[in-house]
Amino acid sequence: MNNVYEPGKNMDIRKLFDNDEFKRWFSQAENTLNSASHDLNSKDYNWCCFKCQQAAEYAVKAILRGLGQIAVGHSVLRLVGELEEAGSLISEDLRVYARSLDKH
Repeated sequence: MNNVYEPGKNMDIRKLFDNDEFKRWFSQAENTLNSASHDLNSKDYNWCCFKCQQAAEYAVKAILRGLGQIAVGHSVLRLVGELEEAGSLISEDLRVYARSLDKH
């Protein structure tokens, strides 16, 4: 099978998505979010906020890496912008949440 993109031809995006890389990064996002939950329960709010931002960063990077994109940096908002450039539809709500997380 030829995996070269040709405009106008149907291509199954699932064949281009690196599921292993996605799972590796998304697992890290889940683990970090679980850790943030423990911090919240311990009233360690600074660490909770920091880890929530990190979890969001890992989750967006998971999608970008799955798509074969280079995903570097720590700004969730910038990473969401890269996801949009890669063809994803991004809601204004997601931008607002990303901007808020970046402040923490």
